[in-house]
Amino acid sequence: MTTTLAIWRVYLRSMIREYGHNAHVQIGLCLIMLFNVAFAPWSITHLTEWLHMWQVAGETALTTGLWGLCTALWCAFSGITALGTLQRGLGTDTALAATHTSYSFTSFVWADDP
Repeated sequence: MTTTLAIWRVYLRSMIREYGHNAHVQIGLCLIMLFNVAFAPWSITHLTEWLHMWQVAGETALTTGLWGLCTALWCAFSGITALGTLQRGLGTDTALAATHTSYSFTSFVWADDP
């Protein structure tokens, strides 16, 4: 068993355990898994081509290409994390209540300053 297959199996099992009872989520998960299965070989092929081109071009091109790839991935993951935080973390009533409480506290502190 390859590492990728093992990761996909664990990912699929955990998703089924957590969301197995909701039909809408099941359809969404199936679409995500189909997307992963369809585009993973394509992505790996292009990445290996890029790595080969960068290696042939020299050490500077390889270093620049890898840094560019890592930077692009970090930006993408940061954007996805920010969207998830805004949707789940800051979209709840608890987070809004905490924000309101901290705002009231800071306005109270500022009001007492001479």
